[in-house]
Amino acid sequence: MTCTPQWIDTHSLLSRVPLFDGMKPATLTYIASRARVMHAPRGEMIFRKDEACAGIYLVIYGQVKLFFTSLQGGEKILDILEQGHTFGEASLFQEGNHQVYAQTLNDCLLLYIAKPVIMAELEKNMTFAHRMMNHLAQRLFELTQEVESYSLDSGRQRLINYLLRQALAKGKNGAENDRESPEQNAATLTLLSRKGVIASRLNIAHEYFSRLLHELSENGLLSVDGRDIHLKDLARLRQYATDSALASEPLRPPRAMTKIPARVALAG
Repeated sequence: MTCTPQWIDTHSLLSRVPLFDGMKPATLTYIASRARVMHAPRGEMIFRKDEACAGIYLVIYGQVKLFFTSLQGGEKILDILEQGHTFGEASLFQEGNHQVYAQTLNDCLLLYIAKPVIMAELEKNMTFAHRMMNHLAQRLFELTQEVESYSLDSGRQRLINYLLRQALAKGKNGAENDRESPEQNAATLTLLSRKGVIASRLNIAHEYFSRLLHELSENGLLSVDGRDIHLKDLARLRQYATDSALASEPLRPPRAMTKIPARVALAG
């Protein structure tokens, strides 16, 4: 990564980030004056697992993936971070070592704030410390939800829920109102990452991801044009996910506990 001229108003940029929102102007000015704007081309490794944490990052533009790797070279994407997202905060408190890899998915501009600047402010600013705690708690809550989804939802449900969340985030739907017209109950999404990246993020195989898109297309729920996904009826899509869950094989009841012979029980 290379530093770039400070042509960006870092003070204004940080004031719009939830982690720094509400901070006193003087404090925000101090942090902004010590932040560095850095350019990272596509494929740049920002930090590696087990490396010492030197600070936190804010995505000004571009996308960054957080991921793990296996001994066999497999990759599992934990998160995809876009404009306005920060990362690296958790590693500030875990003996200073990163727990994941961070790599750019495309050309990125990042704002870097060194660890000593953040830690000094946390020690003297209780409001900022509480905000950091809430920020990390929210990340933990989101991770718990994802683990629940991986454990209980099928790949089909995860993909549909992902598409519906993206539609809601874009603000192009009103599927919560059943009386809306079909035109209002539709949305067009542009996948900002390759399908293989999104598949890994949803913890499903790339080939299965493609088959699911084909299945949803065959059922008239969406159409695919490159990276553009046209969701034809959000209410039907949501109902399809529900029906799919109800039709799936129910969980088997747990086996009855084997009765312990009396001589074994008495031996304790």
